[in-house]
Amino acid sequence: MNFTKININLIGHDSIVSIELPYLLSEIEVSLLYQLLQGYSVNEISQKRNRSIKTVSCQKIKLYKKLGVKSDLTLWRDVFFMFKVSIQAKNITCNKLNNSFLPETLSEGEFMLRYNIYYQPIYNAEYGNISGCDVTIALKNTDSTASAVESEQINYKPNDNKISYLFRHINKLFSPIQQHLPHGFFIIININPEDILTCDIERECLNFIKIFGQERIKLVLQFSTKEELYIIRRFQSSLRRIRNNNVYLSLNDFGMGYAELSHLQNIPFSYVSLNRAMFHDIGCNSLTDIIATTIIDLSKQLNIDVIADGIETKKQAGYMIERGIKYLKGIALSSPLPEDAFVRKLLTSLNQV
Repeated sequence: MNFTKININLIGHDSIVSIELPYLLSEIEVSLLYQLLQGYSVNEISQKRNRSIKTVSCQKIKLYKKLGVKSDLTLWRDVFFMFKVSIQAKNITCNKLNNSFLPETLSEGEFMLRYNIYYQPIYNAEYGNISGCDVTIALKNTDSTASAVESEQINYKPNDNKISYLFRHINKLFSPIQQHLPHGFFIIININPEDILTCDIERECLNFIKIFGQERIKLVLQFSTKEELYIIRRFQSSLRRIRNNNVYLSLNDFGMGYAELSHLQNIPFSYVSLNRAMFHDIGCNSLTDIIATTIIDLSKQLNIDVIADGIETKKQAGYMIERGIKYLKGIALSSPLPEDAFVRKLLTSLNQV
């Protein structure tokens, strides 16, 4: 019988895991499996191999089907139970895979050492108070302060481990102040399209609804358009199930990247974020005015709320307010803030209403 043998060096352990697969895998499949077992995401693999996320995802789906692997979360378990696995550690070989040798996930303490969580206020264009916030994860940079961080610098690559911690921190932050928040206050969490494949998003969303209810605080999942959104299309039923549980969906940087009009037709988005490139020279460029106005009018007809993201001047804010935009966000109003500074600004805003 033809078989393929893969040896994996476990980082942090003086050990090698040897996996013997009773299949003749191609060189590409062997390389892909090796990277997946090491914990790399599809996004990271696509960058390493200079291939599109769509290509790598299709290769992964075919590989999992060939091996009988159910999902990323069960990859190690399925490989262990279905194939011959041995560990070589200091010249000792064993036939039982010890859980202590599995790649370590990021602990909460390690997470806090490596990452910061930022909350950027989103303002109600009519009343001027804070109506929501945009939550993102950023790698810590000792040379930067929270006030210096802008949207483009924020890391939009949370994996399942980071997503869980992110939800945990959000729940902890807003639980004590939820009674002070206006009904309909919304929290936007930025995720990648591939997180639909790799994260238990639905479980985290349902837990959020259980804690905060369905009326006072709205949970919004925002998808980055810097990556291809074809994955979302494949999981429309899952997204609609999430939406039916009063979790809302948002399309970031609409009009840029991989954001297509067809996504508004196929996916139940409740919000779109208008990238500042679509209005940065408002009043100076007639074409920009036409495009921005068209997107705003289209969104209104589809009952989708628009968030003007990247407001840098009063002129831009005024232009958006004149055209009926409901929500404004940008450094002219507030930069992304660490949680303590955000809570102070939020409560001050609410007291002024």
